[in-house]
Amino acid sequence: MHITNDLPVRLRTLGFADRVEVRFGNAFPIVLLVDRTALDSLIDVLTRGRSELVDHEAGSNDTQQPVKD
Repeated sequence: MHITNDLPVRLRTLGFADRVEVRFGNAFPIVLLVDRTALDSLIDVLTRGRSELVDHEAGSNDTQQPVKD
């Protein structure tokens, strides 16, 4: 899946299931279900990715590290 700035993204909290639903797209969205216990690790991975892109822009391209499971 390729996410661009133009792709509609919607979030729905599913309190009864203790998770959030992230919908990408409109007519036939791709749905990502994230359990509450996995939210922090997902946020950490995305934040690290953004930081590595910023580092790469600044000229440091030796920042690739494996993602921890």
